[in-house]
Amino acid sequence: MEAQAIINLYQIDYVFVGPLEWSTYNSIDTEKFRVFMDLIYENSEVEIFGMRGEGRP
Repeated sequence: MEAQAIINLYQIDYVFVGPLEWSTYNSIDTEKFRVFMDLIYENSEVEIFGMRGEGRP
């Protein structure tokens, strides 16, 4: 999975998808993050994902 490879390469712990991301990118499939990240916050406009695993928040 390309998203997971990029996130691991840059050691990203959180992914924020908010109004700017929704308006900038026509279609965001946030389900791809749910495969290897936990949804730690969500409201009608924002989704925040955090990495799973040892040594990660």
